[in-house]
Amino acid sequence: MSLSLPFWLDGRADTAAARAPATPLAGELTDLSRPGAITAEIVPAETARQHIGAWLDLISRALEPNVFFEPAFVLCAAQHFAMARKPRFILVWQGRPGGRLIGLAPVLLPRRGLPGRASLWRHEQSSSAVPLLDRAAAAAAFTAMLGALAREAPHVSALLMPRLASQGETAGVLRGVAARSGRELRFYDAHQRAVFIPQTRAADEAVAGLSAKKQKELRRQARRLAEGGALSLVSARTPADVRRAAEEFLALEALGWKGRSGTALLADPGYAAFTRATLRSLAAEGKCRIDLLMRGDTPAAAAVVLTSGGRSFYWKTAYDETLKDFSPGVQLSIETTRLQGADSGVEMTDSGAIENHPMIDHLWRGRIEIADALISVGAARSVGFGTVAAREAAGRSLKTGVKKALHRLKGGKWS
Repeated sequence: MSLSLPFWLDGRADTAAARAPATPLAGELTDLSRPGAITAEIVPAETARQHIGAWLDLISRALEPNVFFEPAFVLCAAQHFAMARKPRFILVWQGRPGGRLIGLAPVLLPRRGLPGRASLWRHEQSSSAVPLLDRAAAAAAFTAMLGALAREAPHVSALLMPRLASQGETAGVLRGVAARSGRELRFYDAHQRAVFIPQTRAADEAVAGLSAKKQKELRRQARRLAEGGALSLVSARTPADVRRAAEEFLALEALGWKGRSGTALLADPGYAAFTRATLRSLAAEGKCRIDLLMRGDTPAAAAVVLTSGGRSFYWKTAYDETLKDFSPGVQLSIETTRLQGADSGVEMTDSGAIENHPMIDHLWRGRIEIADALISVGAARSVGFGTVAAREAAGRSLKTGVKKALHRLKGGKWS
């Protein structure tokens, strides 16, 4: 039995135009092994900003898309977030700087001292730190990134890459580089994350896995929700529409539990400024959509979807908690999923959610394994990497132990 919600208007928001995929390039670019064929540098954000044209061109050729490393997102975050250390950017060029960019990643470098690790920058507003690698030169570009770290930050023994798809193409490049060069590679905290991968692109695919009882309950809740005002779906896509919809989303989030806990985006001026600027910039590139479930003239729920290449990210969602008995967030997530399924340019939508998320895991049956990868910077086994890896494992074990203890104190069960 499929769910057909009774309140959506016949004139749905237009789906995004199909994006023409970048022309695939076979194999590695030629002559990258000769001296001077590749130049890698570590530069401040201001310098990276000067190469946005080359950066955007690289995005069209990226092995794995990552909207969180697009300039509209990461440069804005670096500008607005209050941080003790600002990220720097590893740029890898074919030939001299300013030519064809074949690799890019923001990185946090440790202070000098004992053997340490650098980390690709993944802050709390992002769910992936997959580096941007030219798919025709991915292994060479990543190897050059490690070489730049070894040269410019000799105290760094390892590079951490948080939240990679451990069976994805980038992880495959890491394994290949490690095997060929003798570098050590370890994965930590592997877990499953919900994703939506359209199969039939049928209108009701979003709820195909729900029981008949749950579908009936959702229809009942939709009818009750509509008693307070006609329900409609609004999808903001243009910069002007996204600007207005972003304010609706921010207000909803601030009125909910995040507002009460002080973690809403509006609670931090830097985060609020970042959100407004980033969403407008991505909308100007056709990479942002905000869906609103309207109850009359008032939003009942909002969802923010960001897109890079053939991959979308269900970045944020919020709902009016006074209407929680009618599941407005679930109702909107179903319709947002339908829009994703109707967009032929999107191959996968990543939830960015925690494992066993109580809402999205029931709607989206697809899964990818996510893990943090740690690779040695030098091309040989080193005492420094062993020290860093041991410290990494101990710190994660301690963190898990503290979480378990707190969970038990709250009377919960740990599984």
